[in-house]
Amino acid sequence: MTWTSEKVFGSTESIDDAISKYLYTPTPKRMFALAMALRSGISIEKIYAITGIDPWFLYKIQRIVDAEYDLQASQDLSTSRLWELKQMGMSDKRIGVLTGKTGLEIRKLRKDLDVVPSVFQIDTLAAEFPSDTNYLYMTYNGHHNDVEPICDEGVVILGSGPYRIGSSVEFDWTSVSTVEALKRSRQTTIRRTVSTLKN
Repeated sequence: MTWTSEKVFGSTESIDDAISKYLYTPTPKRMFALAMALRSGISIEKIYAITGIDPWFLYKIQRIVDAEYDLQASQDLSTSRLWELKQMGMSDKRIGVLTGKTGLEIRKLRKDLDVVPSVFQIDTLAAEFPSDTNYLYMTYNGHHNDVEPICDEGVVILGSGPYRIGSSVEFDWTSVSTVEALKRSRQTTIRRTVSTLKN
């Protein structure tokens, strides 16, 4: 949602054309048109009438748009503000764009202020049985870690992409096979995949 319109719609389309085209037609670009429409002052009620998207979701998008405007105006990069922005899912790069800094400058500031994600564990067996497998995720919505590192060195395996509810890691045959092969070589592994889910 925080991409610039040029990256999503191309530099030849005007904002009004992009809103008209993508707001009325369900496509993967529609969510970006929603944010553009809100930035352009189109009401949530009108967007709901056009799209049928529940206002609850539209208000969530409006909250992000408002936070971007507020950050741009205030340039507030305090610890509490960074926590709030990261909990909303805003990237270091986007915070940098809004404050005239690079994503790496924001990352350094964030780490200097100890605004770092926590590692939480998902109990895949609903506490019915002991779980030997760590399914972990990182979040800014916490201030503790469910697990601690087990060693100083290891191999990171990059997974194939985001999962949806109902699928599991076993479907990513390539990375699971890599984990198994490295286990036989007594290598500690961490499997990393991208998740688009927000908490």
